[in-house]
Amino acid sequence: MNFSYSSKVQELQQKLNAFMEEYIHPNESLYEQQLNEQTHRWSTIPTVMEELELKAKETGLWNLFLPESEKPA
Repeated sequence: MNFSYSSKVQELQQKLNAFMEEYIHPNESLYEQQLNEQTHRWSTIPTVMEELELKAKETGLWNLFLPESEKPA
């Protein structure tokens, strides 16, 4: 039996790791700062989170669990 990852999964792993290194890890302290500056913790998500969500959508790394036919355009 072949238990290795498919080429699609390997490509997604590489994209995700690159995204984490380029966008997520460098913004962890900014996220924490913006979270702590909020007057009501549950009112809105920090601005950096909204920006990262857009980046993830642009790179095709948003809602990976959805089938292609159900992903938003």
